[in-house]
Order: sequence, then structure tokens, then C-alpha cells
Amino acid sequence: MVFDALNPFAAKNITNIGGTGASYKWGLGDPQDIKKLEPKLNLIKEFRTSELVAYSRLPLAMHAIVRVMDTIPTLRRMNRVLLYRF
Repeated sequence: MVFDALNPFAAKNITNIGGTGASYKWGLGDPQDIKKLEPKLNLIKEFRTSELVAYSRLPLAMHAIVRVMDTIPTLRRMNRVLLYRF
């Protein structure tokens, strides 16, 4: 199973997603916490933004932002793609 997850900081501070009025209700700090919901799920990989296929197509300004965010733990894990196996 693959999905993207925000950390609690991002979930709390990102509002009005895409101008829809939608908001996040929760965030996932530690990817291992998902085992509390489903013990059979095992984390295989946590993908960093720079590891994603589409990263190379992002504007150079986004590359710079990602590099800066990678130096701050809370921001580095703000949004990530998680791969689990049952």
C-alpha cells in the first residue's frame, strides 16, 4: 500500500486545500505509528521528496526549497510518500 502523509505540523497548519475549503484532520508523525491502526502493516520505505519520479520536473525554485526544508527535521517530513506491505 502506498500513500502520502502529512506530519501533524503540516496537517494543523495547511488549510483551505486548493481553495476547496477542505482541511486535514490528522497527521502522521512517525510512520511506524500506523501499526497501532493495523499491526499487519510493515513500513517498507519512506520516500523523500527528492526521490520521487516527478521531482526532476519541478521548477528549480522548488528544488531549492526542498533542499532548505531537508535541513529542518519537521519540514523534511512535512509531506512524504510511504510504502507499506501487509
